[in-house]
Amino acid sequence: MALDCYPWQVELRACLEAVRENLPNAVLIYGPRGIGTVDFVIEFVKSLVCENPAPDGSPCGTCAGCALARAYTHPDIAYVLTEPEALIRHIPFTEPDTAKKDRKLYREILIHQIRALTDFLNLTTHRATGRRAVVIYPADVLRADSASALLKNLEEPPKDTTFFLVADDLDKVLPTIRSRSRLLRVKPPAEDEAIHFLSMQGISHPKDALRKKGGQPLTVIYERLVEEDDDMDKKVKAELLSLGTLSES
Repeated sequence: MALDCYPWQVELRACLEAVRENLPNAVLIYGPRGIGTVDFVIEFVKSLVCENPAPDGSPCGTCAGCALARAYTHPDIAYVLTEPEALIRHIPFTEPDTAKKDRKLYREILIHQIRALTDFLNLTTHRATGRRAVVIYPADVLRADSASALLKNLEEPPKDTTFFLVADDLDKVLPTIRSRSRLLRVKPPAEDEAIHFLSMQGISHPKDALRKKGGQPLTVIYERLVEEDDDMDKKVKAELLSLGTLSES
């Protein structure tokens, strides 16, 4: 089962595949919002825990590891996302104990998420591959206390664990976090490429839709998915759509 990517992500896929067997402790991938970077990173991370991969590292799609990864329940993968980003991808999000009943969605990465991550890192790996991965997005909206706590984990990373930090704005990432990560820049798709992609996804008037969302094809797609999700709470749906780019800081 090939590791799919969006047409404009071939270079990103090649860069990650080149270090698949010798991943650094932390990779900081940065580039424009709304082009699907974190979505590919998530798929790449899922492939790392496949228990029967192809020679090129592609996941088999049928083993227990792949099944757990698809359900976002694999015990060796930790997702640290803001609440909107988790919701639109149906990734579990745990609110803090202090959360109020009538509140807005959390649009920053909070300290309780990093504390839970620390607990995760203190455990041994569960499955056969012996590899663990952490996905953090958007890494440029970490609160100050969250960033400081994360830095401690990056300074003494556990064995066979890789942090995948994805940021929309590199300048907003703490310099000490940047210095402990291998940097990888991603470029946006050309307008014609993004328009063709949206057209193939059944988006009517793709050129207008793309321009309304500032050239962010995946924002167009996710907003449609949110609009069509009949199981989503109406208040939550309205708030997600009001954000415009879903992960605005």
